[in-house]
Amino acid sequence: MAAPVSYYAFSIATDYYNQTANNFCFLIMSIHGFFSTVATIAIYENYRSYLLYVLRIKRNLKVTLIQSKSMAETTYI
Repeated sequence: MAAPVSYYAFSIATDYYNQTANNFCFLIMSIHGFFSTVATIAIYENYRSYLLYVLRIKRNLKVTLIQSKSMAETTYI
């Protein structure tokens, strides 16, 4: 993000205009925003659950707990 912001500061200060550079900077910022959103949804379970709820996607996640005789061993399948 430093490169697009630096370019915009430079172009404003020097009154420089380059359409290709502007398009590239907007592309970089858009991709950054997209991946930030995807990462937030992937990392935080509350956001992920709400998104699935809004999209009406049902998760069929079955968790089976296998408890062995030893209290130190618990396996989730």
